[in-house]
Amino acid sequence: MDEQLITPQMAGIAHHIRSLGGSGAHPGKDGLEDVSAKEAEEAGEGEEGEDGAEGDYEDDEDIEVDDEEENDISTSGSVTIADDADVDGSIDAGGDVDIGVNADIDGDVTAEGDITIGDDADIDGNVEAGGTVTIGDDVDIDGDVTGETVEEGEDVDIDGEVEETG
Repeated sequence: MDEQLITPQMAGIAHHIRSLGGSGAHPGKDGLEDVSAKEAEEAGEGEEGEDGAEGDYEDDEDIEVDDEEENDISTSGSVTIADDADVDGSIDAGGDVDIGVNADIDGDVTAEGDITIGDDADIDGNVEAGGTVTIGDDVDIDGDVTGETVEEGEDVDIDGEVEETG
């Protein structure tokens, strides 16, 4: 009888599952006993944009969001949000924050440097910069705006207070 019950692809997958199961069944050979509970927890708090893990994203370098981010973002560097990107979380940058055209931010935006908000962007949260806040045309902000100086484009709708600290 020439009938194959398992395709070659299924056999390959079964081999991988067996190998992984062997690692779990024989601990001590995989080096995981050296991983603390805290390290294991921190490993699960990755950046959704790259590896699909859930948890807030913290870094010491510049961060770029090209598409969608469902976590808080915190860095000592700068943050760039691409045109049409969506962020469901707060942004906290030690440098500048540049928010692209038609971007949608659902959270506070804080920067020690400048904040630039592109045309048609929508921010549901407070905006606070240590430097200048530059707001493009047709931007909606549902929150307060604070900066050393605040420059507004045309048809800007701010549902909160505007404060210049400089």
